[in-house]
Amino acid sequence: MSLEDANGKIRNAWIAGLVAVAALAISTFEYAGNPWGIGKWNWLNTLIMLVLTAAVYKKSRVGAVLLLVYYLGLNIIPRIQTGYWYGLPFALVLVYFLYQGVRGTFAYHALTAVPTNDT
Repeated sequence: MSLEDANGKIRNAWIAGLVAVAALAISTFEYAGNPWGIGKWNWLNTLIMLVLTAAVYKKSRVGAVLLLVYYLGLNIIPRIQTGYWYGLPFALVLVYFLYQGVRGTFAYHALTAVPTNDT
């Protein structure tokens, strides 16, 4: 993978992260008036995902991996457990871009690493 490819994958991943944050914020507004207080936890999830998306923007490998894992835990696994498949194709597209972002961040750091002269 070239440096240009790695940067492109990272860019796509943080854009996908912003799309996921927007979708979560919209769903939070939708459920904000419920009596169970789901809105409070959704806002926390939105904030966490926004911070992790910013970490991907800064080309953080840890941020990219955590964003992918967090998104999987927040969206994909509950859908599989409950059998509620509505929106799954959209979620899988985001997972693809987040995974490519993980690959891109690792490739970016490998390509930009300063070689040492250890003999």
